Amino acid sequence: MQFNSIDAAHTFYKDYAEVAGFGIKKYREKRSGKWMNCVREGRCKPKLKKGKRVRKKTSKRTGCKAGIKLRKVFSEDGTLQCVVVDHVNHTHNHKLLPSPCATKNFHCNKENDPTYMEYIGGLQASRVHTHTILDHMADIHGGAEHVPLTQKDLENM
Repeated sequence: MQFNSIDAAHTFYKDYAEVAGFGIKKYREKRSGKWMNCVREGRCKPKLKKGKRVRKKTSKRTGCKAGIKLRKVFSEDGTLQCVVVDHVNHTHNHKLLPSPCATKNFHCNKENDPTYMEYIGGLQASRVHTHTILDHMADIHGGAEHVPLTQKDLENM
């Protein structure tokens, strides 16, 4: 496959990942190429050496190798001509989420309109409670499952 830019390739792969049931992250950009991998790529080194964990939360990383490698093609004058998919790996070592609705909370699928975020910021500045904001957003969007933000997102704003 061939794309006009890295952003066009990222949009395509993000849409594919949303339907397939996993999230993506992009990194390792070099002059000649870029990798986009599953969010569960890599492993986390345990920081705890002795003793018990204080929190039960562990890393979601499973060492998944699924992803694509993009290669940039430059013209003779050095400008980017196109981006070509150089390598594809579709094998995941974890279960994929069952529906696209379940993937909406991945960081890669959260695109927030600045006007929307300004409105929510105004509600927070007026000291409206987080649960009230979520109820209001659910009314606007036609249900809690369609709200593009979670309670944790609102708390982190």
